[in-house]
Amino acid sequence: MNTKLLQVFVGLLCMTAILVNGSKSYPASSEGGPIIHVRKTMNVFSPVFEGEKLSHTFTVLNQGTTDLNIKRVTTS
Repeated sequence: MNTKLLQVFVGLLCMTAILVNGSKSYPASSEGGPIIHVRKTMNVFSPVFEGEKLSHTFTVLNQGTTDLNIKRVTTS
């Protein structure tokens, strides 16, 4: 297994450990405002061959009453 594939695999494992399975909503405060809602919080890839590229799109919704501003996104 090459180093890049191992890094991707470890990153996905870390992200899976951080995110719980199922749908989650996180209100900004109890006074209204944006509410970030993620329908699917994890993705498990099937085994791949070295050199293959993996991608997945997570759907993020704002179910609140004001704009949801996502200022930074990072990988684990």
